[in-house]
Amino acid sequence: MIAYKDIVKVTKEKSDKVVPNAIQLETKNGEGYLFASYIPRERIYIAIIRLWQNISLEKVILCRI
Repeated sequence: MIAYKDIVKVTKEKSDKVVPNAIQLETKNGEGYLFASYIPRERIYIAIIRLWQNISLEKVILCRI
């Protein structure tokens, strides 16, 4: 499990370098997690960003839209 408070960066990515359907999370300790699905990425990305912002209000939020 990845705690939202440990996330330092959220980016939209491509699976297999072609399909724009993935999201990558980077944590404080430098680990990266790539999640790919055929569920619409935009909805999931917005939900993750909103939850992350609610938990991390005092942190600087880095996201690529």
